[in-house]
Amino acid sequence: MSGMELLSKVKSTFPDIIFVAMSSVPEHEAALLQKGAHAFLAKPFDINDLFNIVQRFVVGD
Repeated sequence: MSGMELLSKVKSTFPDIIFVAMSSVPEHEAALLQKGAHAFLAKPFDINDLFNIVQRFVVGD
């Protein structure tokens, strides 16, 4: 199953869940965000980018 398929299945069952997508293909970012991902990390990613996403969606701004 691709990440896009997983995103569709998860969002159809749990529409309010926060979904962070990761991919080694940065070109997938726009499509994943359009399908409902809240954030995107391009692999390899900087750990600070992950911390910023957690801060934004889990801890709050």
